[in-house]
Amino acid sequence: MTELYIDGTSVILPQDFSIQVKRENPIFTKNGEYTYDITLPLDNPVNARVYGHLNRLNTLRFPSTGRKAVLIADGRVYCNGTELITGWTDRSVSIQVAGGNSELNYIAGGDTLVSDLDFDPFYIDGVTPGDGATGYVYPESGCCYPTVTDRTSGRTYNEWQYIYSFPDDALHPRLKSPTLPQPYLCTLIKAVTGALGYKLVRNQLEESDYKYLFVCNVSSIYWRDLLPGWKVLDFLEEIERMFNATFVIDNRRRTAQLLRNGSYFAGAGVQHVTQPDDGYEAETGDDNPLTDYAATRIAYNLPASDYWKLNCLDDGYISQADPGEIPETYDPDHPMTGRAFNWLYANAAENTLYADPLYSCYHLVSNPKGGTGEDSLFSFYILDRFAPANRLAEEELTLHLVPAEMGHVSTRIDFPAAGGNNPATLETSYLKAIVDNSPSPQGAADNRQEIEKILDWEDPATPTSGNVTLAFYNGGENGSATVRGTEYTWLCPNPFIDTYNVSGEPVHMLALSVPRDTAASLRPAALAENFYRSPYDISYDKAVKITAYDPAVYLPTGIFEIGHRHYLCREMEYTLDAGGRKGPWTGTFYPIRLDVLPGGGTDEDGNAGQDGGTGGDEDLG
Repeated sequence: MTELYIDGTSVILPQDFSIQVKRENPIFTKNGEYTYDITLPLDNPVNARVYGHLNRLNTLRFPSTGRKAVLIADGRVYCNGTELITGWTDRSVSIQVAGGNSELNYIAGGDTLVSDLDFDPFYIDGVTPGDGATGYVYPESGCCYPTVTDRTSGRTYNEWQYIYSFPDDALHPRLKSPTLPQPYLCTLIKAVTGALGYKLVRNQLEESDYKYLFVCNVSSIYWRDLLPGWKVLDFLEEIERMFNATFVIDNRRRTAQLLRNGSYFAGAGVQHVTQPDDGYEAETGDDNPLTDYAATRIAYNLPASDYWKLNCLDDGYISQADPGEIPETYDPDHPMTGRAFNWLYANAAENTLYADPLYSCYHLVSNPKGGTGEDSLFSFYILDRFAPANRLAEEELTLHLVPAEMGHVSTRIDFPAAGGNNPATLETSYLKAIVDNSPSPQGAADNRQEIEKILDWEDPATPTSGNVTLAFYNGGENGSATVRGTEYTWLCPNPFIDTYNVSGEPVHMLALSVPRDTAASLRPAALAENFYRSPYDISYDKAVKITAYDPAVYLPTGIFEIGHRHYLCREMEYTLDAGGRKGPWTGTFYPIRLDVLPGGGTDEDGNAGQDGGTGGDEDLG
């Protein structure tokens, strides 16, 4: 028997009711589940009451929109979603039932803006900073307080000062006004999915150092102001594109997960199809439904500034530069800047670019004073760190979640006079993130550029907008100095965008940045290393359509064992009529080979196995 519940009431289905229920794997398509069109008769009192007698011309009451709709057949839930009324006549009403990712697309699709959502709480859920509060690390805190500057207004938030304390003879950090909380990206993702009606039960970004990413906020304390002009669906898709991930919706439990595609099937239970038909239909073709990041140029929509001019060199300049190269075998275990500096100091020619294959960047050395020996000034530039990944690829993916420009904040620490001497003053600095929403350069320069003019190079700009600026914060770094024979330490609330906080400024031997305790970086090369590689061997060109008679309702996101081989499901389709499920179901599957599937080994064909998969109705979504 098939039943449809609208807002808790079982409506009367037509006698000739029949529907094809299709479920899809959201890693391959954004549907996840289709929207189902159903026509209900209004000539019975149950349906007439549910729909407020809208078939009458004189009706004054119309049913509310977006009511809960549950489609059940033979006691199993096939769709748990939202009802959409699409039209009616004097005898019937036409509705759509949207569930899973289709429901999410409906709720978040179209022109729905993030600023239109009803957030709970409506403001950034963070604690008020006090003296010495330089922590605020995710997930213990939903926001943090590193220093940020709005280039447009020139206003700086969350500046820190260090106060000498007597008699404990120590330095204590203190946050100055104005303050503005900086929400972590994971906090924002959780807030948006929550406002859509889904509890985010797993976010795999939280299982990596990318949980330290925060949104550089120079706008407001309210969620609605953090993504001005962004549509909800565009924001969710941008998260998926940047981190090669997929939002997976469970419409029965009203939960959501953000799963990295590179580990999408890790820990997935194997679902055993027990009654497959011996026949099958093969589909030929080589279309990969997933983005092939290895063959895609991945670039940021960077603002037009000198900082990004040096950190992302123009393609036209690179094609003309004819750079040298630091040998990949030269001291590969040495930190990047020290390794490159040592080799360049001994081998580099002035004003010549040198590629560093181990770090995916370029270096430039110069001697602007032209001195020799001890009088020489050896300047060492690190360039092109944020170059597009797969620079020469024809397909392009442009990211509008972009790294922040990094700058310095100077501060002074005053120590009291000791023994009648003058007070001691220590000049120091820490890092800040700069938010720049200026237009971005697009396209390569037309004219040949001289290497020595790289620092003065300009490029025409095409106005663009809509960036969201990101940086990392993991609690700050220790700073130290010796004053009057006493060593003092303090915590610097430094944001960062890369393992090394170097920019286009000259980097001298004594000013090399110190490696952090995290490998997190927003360089496209680092994103490629961390997110764009897949351990899965999936034969997209060997899809098969299989028919099966077993009564279970399977979750399409797992791994299937059919005839002692393993597959991924692209989609499956069931037929329902008024009496319940009718006949067999069909599914389209891709063969998969895995070296290791957690909990199991591999067979002679390289197919992985795993014990303990639940499958069937236990995995019902």
